[in-house]
This record gives sequence, C-alpha cells and structure tokens, in this order.
Amino acid sequence: AVGTRLSAYDARFVSRVDAGHQTSDAQMQMWLAYIERLPPAPPQPVTELERRKLIKTIVHVYGRRLEISGDVKSKQVSQGRFDVTKTDTVYESVKESFRTVYGVFDNSPAEKSMGEFLMACAKVRDDIKVTLFSRFAWLHQDRLSVDTYHFFLETLDCLRRLMGVNWRTVQREWEQGTAMVPMNFAFAYLANAYNTDEPEALPIQPRLMRICTASRTSSEMLVDLDQFLLLMVKEYNSGRCPVYPLVQPRNITAGVAEHQSRLVSLGL
Repeated sequence: AVGTRLSAYDARFVSRVDAGHQTSDAQMQMWLAYIERLPPAPPQPVTELERRKLIKTIVHVYGRRLEISGDVKSKQVSQGRFDVTKTDTVYESVKESFRTVYGVFDNSPAEKSMGEFLMACAKVRDDIKVTLFSRFAWLHQDRLSVDTYHFFLETLDCLRRLMGVNWRTVQREWEQGTAMVPMNFAFAYLANAYNTDEPEALPIQPRLMRICTASRTSSEMLVDLDQFLLLMVKEYNSGRCPVYPLVQPRNITAGVAEHQSRLVSLGL
C-alpha cells in the first residue's frame, strides 16, 4: 500500500507541468500525510547503535543530494527531480539515497527501511544533526521550509567546494558523529554567503566565536560542523543572511589567517 502511494506521488510529480510553480509547503503536506500513515516507532529509546546508523544515513542523504545536484540532466530537471527552481524536498533526497542502497525504491524492504528510519529520527531530540534533519522532514513541530533546506544544501556545497579534498575527511568524521571544520573555511564561507572580503567584521562573529574551539594538535581554530550549519540556518531564517553562496566560491585566506592568529593569541 505504501509503495502504491509513493508510486502515485512520483507519477503526479513527474507529470505535472507546473513543477516550478507549486508551493513547497503543498509538496510537504503530501509527505506529511504519508508520515502520518506510517506505523509508529517502538516506545523504547533509540539505542546508541541505532543513533549511529541514523547519523550515517542522514549524512549519506545529504552527500548523495550534493553529488547529484551538479549532474542533473535537463530532462530530469523538467521532470521535477532535484529541479533548478529549488522545489524538491528533503524527501526526494531521502528516496534517492535509499535507491542507491536498494536499487529500485518501490519495493517492500526499501519502503519499510525508509519508514523505520523516519520514525526513529522523530524520536531523537538531543542530537543537532538528527533534529535538524527532522525539522526539514517536518517530523517535529518546529518545522523548517523547503527554502531553508536548499539554503542548508548550498551551505554544505559551498563548504565542500572550498575545502576540496579535505572535505572527504570531514564527511567521514561527520558520518561518525562530530566533524570539526577549520575556522579559515568557515570564514571563507561567510565571505561568500555575505558577499564580503572582511568576514571577520560581520555581526555574526560573536555568535560564531561561541561555537569555536582551539585545535589540540595545531594552532588552528575549529568549529563544529553541525553547530555551524545550525547557526547559518538561524541566520537565514532571521533574514540576516539573505545572499546565497556563490556557484563558484572564492577562498579568502590572508585576512582570515591573520584574524585567526589574533584569536589564538587571545585564548579564544
């Protein structure tokens, strides 16, 4: 029955001619109806092993979405799959990720696993990565819009481009739980997001400093990736960060390095 409903949804989504004009909330309402029909999760708390699996799956969902977004063919775009009008929801990302595991999505193992994954995420309230995902998926009352989800994806993509091969290490750490990003990349991202050559002078700096820490192995300052992403989501939703990251971001190094040295000397 679930497969029939999801297949019907895909058919409507693929065939509609106004994919770029329907409101994102309307699409999320369709998925919300799907969620409400899923069997509830067992009452037991999520175990540590289950939590780790949830975290790894969430990172895979985001990573797969970023991999595909740069390679979407025009035919796929016209059919509404990850379209350039930024109307695809987090659920399209989840389905694509589960496709890579199960091949054809619309079969019982894939549907059952997806439902169990979503219901388990809804139970977790004390992990930034899981709760932020749940807010994108409308599993919690504190919902985030599809526009915010796309800002989040663009933030991740900008960091990925700025970090180059270093992103692979960060992504592996992120899959395991906590990932730390060097502060120079955080400032380089801010330079792009706010379109400035002096990111250290932005009003966001005090809030950023509260979530940074000194590296134990070098003179670098580091920031927790999950906390940084949550901070940027808050900035975006408050209207303080209206500029989207550039398609080809520039890297700011000299000023950031000098500023980071000052922070270390001050013991921040």
